[in-house]
Amino acid sequence: MSGVSEHRILLSALIILMLIGLVSAEYPSERPSVVSGQVVFTSACATCHGEKGNGSGYTGAYDFTDNQKMTGRNSSSFFLSITNGRQAMPPFVNRLSQSQRWDVIAYLWMFWADRDSAGKGRIIYETNCATCHGMKGDGAEISREFNGERAFDFTNLSTMANKHPSELFYGVTNGISGKAMPPWKDKLSESERWNVVKYAWTFQFKDYTIEITGTPIPSPGIPSQSNSWYSTPGGAAIIFISLAIAAGILYLFRKGMIER
Repeated sequence: MSGVSEHRILLSALIILMLIGLVSAEYPSERPSVVSGQVVFTSACATCHGEKGNGSGYTGAYDFTDNQKMTGRNSSSFFLSITNGRQAMPPFVNRLSQSQRWDVIAYLWMFWADRDSAGKGRIIYETNCATCHGMKGDGAEISREFNGERAFDFTNLSTMANKHPSELFYGVTNGISGKAMPPWKDKLSESERWNVVKYAWTFQFKDYTIEITGTPIPSPGIPSQSNSWYSTPGGAAIIFISLAIAAGILYLFRKGMIER
């Protein structure tokens, strides 16, 4: 009887170990490559998910451009789906290496965190967020600490792999209770908050460069010659009025000197 019990215990332990292998995600040792991920996606995924990631290649294929779907997912869940398969999707555990699976995940996020939106988010981030989170998003350039807690590190792979974009958006919107992170819902519009989340999301990937989108707000001061402000009707009027005022002051000054 005891032999049967031991057998059941060993069998149960084996099943548990197998389940752990299925549900755990192995995190990469270095930041995933978007460039390499694009190569993998094109060769192994685009047939079903479409070149634009919108699921156009196969009915029921996941749409990576769907904002609601993407903001509620995390990289760990994508890794498990790619590794073990999901519904009609076959497992790729024996077809793609661990690094290739993480690389393709980095690439598929780009269908959501598009360069245009992330570029707008970069301006907002560098203006409002880099002081605490650092220009590289790793908290290395933080200027203050609060209760021993440093600013959130967007380059921490194991942490970011289990975060949903909606969680970051909530933190930006409402702030983090008990921490130095303030709410931004009254300072940034909803679209601006999403854009800065998209930009922050890209810090976990090593080769997804984001260019600043749009024209930066000029600082007050003397206009540059490239603006040619003086050649506009308004600029000409300002010059004319300034000269007239100067001439009037000079006339009054000279008149006062003569009367003396």
